[in-house]
Amino acid sequence: MPKNLNYPLASFQKAFTLADAVDALGGSCSVENCALKMQRKISGGFMVIISSAQKFELVTFDKGVITISENYKLIKHSYTNTERITFLRKAFLAPQVFSILFERFKGKELPVDMLDKILIREFGVEEITAGRVSGYFTDGLKTCG
Repeated sequence: MPKNLNYPLASFQKAFTLADAVDALGGSCSVENCALKMQRKISGGFMVIISSAQKFELVTFDKGVITISENYKLIKHSYTNTERITFLRKAFLAPQVFSILFERFKGKELPVDMLDKILIREFGVEEITAGRVSGYFTDGLKTCG
């Protein structure tokens, strides 16, 4: 029986860009202002980015207001690049599926060709999105070490 865990449906890079936009707007803003800042329309796709930024623990979202998180502030105000990478990795691995996969394949070769199948069979990721989620995981590993 596959596990039913939360996973992001947008890339870490898009989620981080959203958090940067919220930060530029004072650290807290409405969905409308964030969309304007990012030059995007409010749509299902935009709401997916907000949801993913929440899953990466970069922002909180309550009653139409997006607020940057303490984790985002730690990344932004890192003392060194090494510390920044550590905080970025922590945020990237916040979604449980990503942290489990990271621990499972730590020090081993990542089976990129099988990753979408692993997500479907073992984590209950929908087949239609498994390829994208797999890509977000591998891209995030490259970005965050």
